[in-house]
Amino acid sequence: MERFYKLQSFYHRDVYFVYGERNVQSYADALTQPSNGVGTFYYEVDFLDDEITQYDILPTLGPELVSAAFVEQFRDVIGQAVQFIPAEICDAQGNINRQFYGMQVLNRYACVDFTRSQISHRTYGQHRFLAIHSLVIDASKVIEPSIFSLQEKLGYILVNQARYHLCQSLRGVECLPLD
Repeated sequence: MERFYKLQSFYHRDVYFVYGERNVQSYADALTQPSNGVGTFYYEVDFLDDEITQYDILPTLGPELVSAAFVEQFRDVIGQAVQFIPAEICDAQGNINRQFYGMQVLNRYACVDFTRSQISHRTYGQHRFLAIHSLVIDASKVIEPSIFSLQEKLGYILVNQARYHLCQSLRGVECLPLD
């Protein structure tokens, strides 16, 4: 039975690197569709600190920001399961970092096992959102398991056991085992 892990990041301070409004592709489209022809993803943050280069993944709102070392661990599935877009991170003072890539996961599967997962729904205004408390994946619905995202919930990126082991050498990456 295939084992899956949720890809997560941690950083030394409470911050998110936000997919900016300068982007040609919308936030939702950047999480769900390939960015063919897009040359750069733009992100914003309150300030760029000296610790940023100590991490291979950053806490991100939008496509995950990852380092060249992270890209190297996924080189064999670029164009098939994932693509990396050069990124520009700008802070409020105008400082810019161009050492990261926006990661787009190309494979999205409707694979949540709703009978064994613990899930609730939350409503905010007119929108209803899925809240996942405990996630179980129906592996029979996952075609390419190395890295994929959930069709049911934007922002959930999962990796299999082999990728989990490759991610262990990366900094700032946490892989949480699923039930």
